[in-house]
Amino acid sequence: MTHAVCQSKTKIRKTWLMQHEVITFVIIVACVFCSGFFSGSETAVTAVNRYRLHYLAQVKKNPSATTLFTMLKQPQKLLGMILIANTFLNMLVSSLATAVTISWYGEQYVLVATLLLTLVVLIFAEVLPKSVAAHRADTIAYRVAGVLHALLWILSPIVIVINGITMGLLRILGVQIQPKKEMDLSRDELGNLIKLRRRGQGKDSGVEQMLEGILDLDDITVEDIMQPRSEINGIDISQRWPQIIQYLRRSNDTYCLI
Repeated sequence: MTHAVCQSKTKIRKTWLMQHEVITFVIIVACVFCSGFFSGSETAVTAVNRYRLHYLAQVKKNPSATTLFTMLKQPQKLLGMILIANTFLNMLVSSLATAVTISWYGEQYVLVATLLLTLVVLIFAEVLPKSVAAHRADTIAYRVAGVLHALLWILSPIVIVINGITMGLLRILGVQIQPKKEMDLSRDELGNLIKLRRRGQGKDSGVEQMLEGILDLDDITVEDIMQPRSEINGIDISQRWPQIIQYLRRSNDTYCLI
């Protein structure tokens, strides 16, 4: 009787351990998925088109764009939150995977499990989500803006502490970080923005060409826009208008009325 009871308890304990390990494995998969979410979100919010974001947030008043635009005013907090969450998830995955490996196969397989886990994390939590986010940065950035905003509010105390420690260490090392102006555009960036507008409209209204010409004013000399006086033919305005018009029609030269 006692032997049967012991066998029953052992069986129940094994069943419980197996269920516990299955739950642990499910948690590992979920953590890898969440880590991939944060990795992709980091790439998307840093690669999002800032000019289109500014237009949607300030002009169109798009809620997702407004939320993302507000968070990107302090990118160190947003990126700090993403890195904190991503690092925690990766450390948790490593710890759980080590515990499961020891329980199932023994300590001698920990190195093998580490190598396999590294491959899984690199593919599904880093390379794959970041590659997708890089190709669809705008779409993904707007969709994850609400989730990131909520997580930033929840983790804001931790983010403030981490950023404070980081900034303190940077000051000790003599490194000063100047805030970047969001809409301070260079000449090349303005040119690319004009080209994007032309491509989006599908036709050239002439305004874009004029704006591109303004950007090239620094490279234009007087000889580029002025006609030398020796190459200008004069027309006596005291002549009759029919004669002047007929003379103009017969020639393609540049004329000046005198």
